[in-house]
Amino acid sequence: GTWEGRTLQGWGQSNQADMHDSERLHMILQTVCNMLRARGYVVPSDRDGLTLEQFHRDLLQTPMDNVEGPMFLHLDEFPTVKNRHNLNFKTRLHGEDDDTLLVAFTNAKQQQAISAYLDEMESLGDHIVKCILITSDTLTAPARSFVRQNRQFEVFSEGRLVMDLPKHQYVPACRVLSGEEASKFLAAHRTNASQMPRLTGSDPISQYYGLQRGNLLHVTRTYGNGLSWGSVRVRNSDP
Repeated sequence: GTWEGRTLQGWGQSNQADMHDSERLHMILQTVCNMLRARGYVVPSDRDGLTLEQFHRDLLQTPMDNVEGPMFLHLDEFPTVKNRHNLNFKTRLHGEDDDTLLVAFTNAKQQQAISAYLDEMESLGDHIVKCILITSDTLTAPARSFVRQNRQFEVFSEGRLVMDLPKHQYVPACRVLSGEEASKFLAAHRTNASQMPRLTGSDPISQYYGLQRGNLLHVTRTYGNGLSWGSVRVRNSDP
């Protein structure tokens, strides 16, 4: 991924060869929790802030004491995570019971398997209107086309979530403005969204915060001399 022309090393990079599957998934889950929190979703307590030991015991159901050898010294002893279904969970926006989201970790890459998540969303009830799919493999072309045509889905590869994007040294502090804040900002500056600097849907920041067309993002940069400077950008074009 890139942000303002700079390559964000570690975000979308496949440089995790020395990291075991379960260790990666533990880091990815924490990134997902932080991403949802930044979007205004309630983060379930049984997913948030888990230690690696708790992650193994509660979600993978493989207690650390069943793994031979000191941790991180014998990573080849850790079991490979073949079934990611135990990591799935539901959440909702704060104060919005009718806006429920399914987070699904999957090994699937074929269209038929991906489309089955629509049925799962319906079977789970609770007004599930969106699904974040976190994929361990690259989707086939028909599956990617299916996802583009079904706006309920957002897709992230696991590799893009190992690192929590806002913590990257090149990424400034960002906050999505509410509808009221956006209206006040545009009125105060006597401008409109079409005149603002733009972010595309493929921008890593747009994807992390789930920005929709017309959303305004406040960006704050802090420099070495302690001074801060703020700017606002609009999520505009696709992709």
